[in-house]
Amino acid sequence: MHPYLNHPLQLLSKRNPISARVIEEQGLALAVIPASYIDDLNERIRRQTSFTLDDMSPVTAVKSAIIPTFL
Repeated sequence: MHPYLNHPLQLLSKRNPISARVIEEQGLALAVIPASYIDDLNERIRRQTSFTLDDMSPVTAVKSAIIPTFL
C-alpha cells in the first residue's frame, strides 16, 4: 500500500501544461529533422487552423493559488 494513501490530508494539485511549440520542437528532434523546420511547421499549422504555435500555448502559470476545500 502506498504511504500517501494513509496520509490524513491529501493535497490538490494540477499539472502545468506544456506549450505546443515545445512539443513540436521535441517531435522534430525525435524525428531527426533540423530545428530550422519549426518555422515551416508553424506556417503550415497556421494555414490549417488560423492559429500559430504560440497562439495555442497556455498563458503563464500562476505562481500560487488558494483553493478552498472542505475538510
